[in-house]
Amino acid sequence: MVSREEVRWAYVMLLGREPESEEAYRCHTEHENVMALRASFLGCEEGLSRIRRDIRIAVEQLPFNYYRPIIIHLHIEKTGGTSLYECLAVHFDQTSITLPHTTHIQTYSLGELNQFDFVSGHLTLGEAMSLPRYPKIIISLFREPYARLISFYRFHRAHPYRMRHDPMVQLAQDCDPVEFFTNAEVRSSHRLFNAYVRQLVGLPDEPTDWRPEVMACATREAIDKLASLAVVGITENFTGALAQVNSATGLAIEQLECRLHSTNTISQQEGFCRVPEVSLTSNLKEAIYPLIEFDLMVYEQAKNIAAARS
Repeated sequence: MVSREEVRWAYVMLLGREPESEEAYRCHTEHENVMALRASFLGCEEGLSRIRRDIRIAVEQLPFNYYRPIIIHLHIEKTGGTSLYECLAVHFDQTSITLPHTTHIQTYSLGELNQFDFVSGHLTLGEAMSLPRYPKIIISLFREPYARLISFYRFHRAHPYRMRHDPMVQLAQDCDPVEFFTNAEVRSSHRLFNAYVRQLVGLPDEPTDWRPEVMACATREAIDKLASLAVVGITENFTGALAQVNSATGLAIEQLECRLHSTNTISQQEGFCRVPEVSLTSNLKEAIYPLIEFDLMVYEQAKNIAAARS
């Protein structure tokens, strides 16, 4: 049971008014505890309406900074993106940046998005362009595609046993590299299938939408869009990528002492293990190729753009 005073404070704090009658007091004091009382207020139509109103007012009162530059990092897995994030993050107030692996940016409200000066995550270029700020400084790193996928395999193989609920971890730990990359689940993963094309163009996650003619058209579009990025960095030339970032942003970013989330260094963390290097044999190259056929063309263009900007 809850007290009369607790009922009154629930009305004042959650609905912004006094209880309407003695009957209201009597009804609500029958709740088992204050959490049950709270749930009843937040679940009623008046409570929901009040929450929506308060949120709307809060958002409307936020200063809207459309004409303020925003840095957007399109983070593609296993390209050195976590290291790049840390290099950039130290230059911003922590309230104005997202977490390093942000997804589902569309779940943020307009007011929330407007407060960020640095957004980093597994976004598509289309999602980046939709953010409510101008100008947008969009940056991304690209890694040699065979090396990226081998790194993906080794990284998941190094994970602790307790993380085998992730199917990629389980498969990497149970399979040799060729078995892994010829596995049907791996072949149909949107995280691995021509990720450069997918993030630049925003292809659907379903493999049924990855027909060769669709991918060929999307690849041409992805190559065209590369030039719109303020920074097209190459992972193998991380120093050159940072120089591009400094030129595009006006920041003075410094190189990290070591790469973050690198398979060769993450094994030092609790639960992760050391895994052997993987050689790109002819059989492995054949197994990986369908997953990077179109990314290879994007990567070549990315190298050309990076070289021209150096």
